[in-house]
Formats: sequence, structure tokens, C-alpha cells
Amino acid sequence: TNELISLIKFRIESLKMPALDLEKKLKEFQSLISMMKNDKSDFDILMEGRAKQLQNYISEKVNEISVTLIENLEKDFNQNQSKLLVRMKREDLFQIQDEYINMLRDNFDELKSDLEKNVIEQFQNILIKYSSGSNEFMSKLLNSLGEMFNFDLSFISEKFDLNVYTSFYYNFESEPTVLGLNNGIIRNKMPKYVVKKLVFNKMLDSLIEKIHSNCGRVIYDITYKIQESFIKFKFDVSEKNEKMLGDLENILSNTLKQKQLTEDNIHDEIQLLTDKLELFEKINL
Repeated sequence: TNELISLIKFRIESLKMPALDLEKKLKEFQSLISMMKNDKSDFDILMEGRAKQLQNYISEKVNEISVTLIENLEKDFNQNQSKLLVRMKREDLFQIQDEYINMLRDNFDELKSDLEKNVIEQFQNILIKYSSGSNEFMSKLLNSLGEMFNFDLSFISEKFDLNVYTSFYYNFESEPTVLGLNNGIIRNKMPKYVVKKLVFNKMLDSLIEKIHSNCGRVIYDITYKIQESFIKFKFDVSEKNEKMLGDLENILSNTLKQKQLTEDNIHDEIQLLTDKLELFEKINL
């Protein structure tokens, strides 16, 4: 409502201005918009670089998670090798594998949760800086326009729900790998060194591969969402600002055309807008 009130006031002031002066102001305003868009383009490139830095940070941190999980897994397998070989000779391999997958999922979710909190905070800061910078460009432009018309253009900046742009969801892929040799009778007759070669090492390798694949999916998932969210946020902010500038430019262009009307018609238009303005100001109290 505040924005609508300001637009009505701006319309009234433009109607009161002589046609030649108004035409000159319109050209100056269009020139200001062009200059602002050039400066804004450089700012966009800077902020896109910040988003790219965050994506690189994610890749680095997820790879650190991968190294930690693999080191812990290998340590567990080595420390419990004798016990595992006995179990692998007798027990169901899928059950043993599931135990490790569940352990990996728990460890993975804990590490990923800490990363996501950090990433969301950093990404929100980027969006806040982008929004603030965009509002600063708009504020300078509106101040310049206000000085041209000797009129205070006070618009309420659009507030965006940053949670909409920073929601990252990911589930650990935990489907067991088919290892073969799941016949306990055959395995029970095998020497331990054969079980180690055919089962122990294969299970360890499959679990390590699962860590790599999940970490790769996390990197892709979060970096892609950051890219798409940043593009959408830029679009939403730009769309709001473009609408505001378009409304102002249309007011000036349409008013200039209406200057061809008689003075009586212009007077009636001003009176109609003044009545609307009084109504909206009462509603806004």
C-alpha cells in the first residue's frame, strides 16, 4: 500500500509538470536506468563469484568427509579383521554389510548435517548481500529521480523468505552391494586367506565405493541447488525492481501523452487521483 501511495503521488506531481519539462525528465530517468543496469551487471558478476567460491568450499569439505569416513572404515576393518573373517565364513554377508552401511549412514548424516548448517548460513549471507546491493542501486536511482521532481519517493523494499532458497535435502543411498558367495556352507570350508581375498576385501572396497558415490552425489546435489537457487533469487529481485522501474517509466510516458488533453481534463485527473490517495492513506493508517 505504501508503494501504491507513492506511485499515486508521483503521478500527481508528473501531471502538474509542463510537457517540455516532463519530456526532459523522462529522458534523464531513462538514462539513469541504463547507467544503473551497467553498474548492476558488474555487481552481479562479483556476487556470482561469491556463489562459485561457496560451491568450491562444498566440494573441498565433502571430500574431507569422504577421507574421514574411509579412514574410520578401514581402521574398523583392520582392528576387527579376525572377528570379521570368522563372521564372514559363517554369517549372512548382507547382514554384515548392512551393519556397516547403517554405521556409515549415521556418521555421514552427522557430518553432512554440520556441513549443511554452515553452507546454508554462508549462502544466506550471499543472498542478503545481493539483496542489499540491489536495494542500494534502486535507492540511489529513486533518490536521483526524487531530486529531479523535487519529490520524496519512498518505497518499501521487498523482503524475501530466504528459507525458500536455502532448503537442501539429501538421503544416504544405502542399497547393499551384491557380493556373491552368500552360501555359508561354501564359505565355511574356505581358508581365512581366501575369505579375506574374496569377501573381506570385496566388502571393504564396495563400502568405500559407496562413500565415494554418496559424497559425489552430495557435491552435485548441493552445488546444483545453490546455482539454481541463486539464479531464482536474482530473477525474483530483478523482477521486483524491474516492475517498480517500469511503473515509474510508464507513469512518465503516459502522463506525457496526456499532456495533449485540455487543462480541464488534467484538472479532473488530478482530482480523481487525489481522492484515491486520500482513501489509500486512510486505509494505511
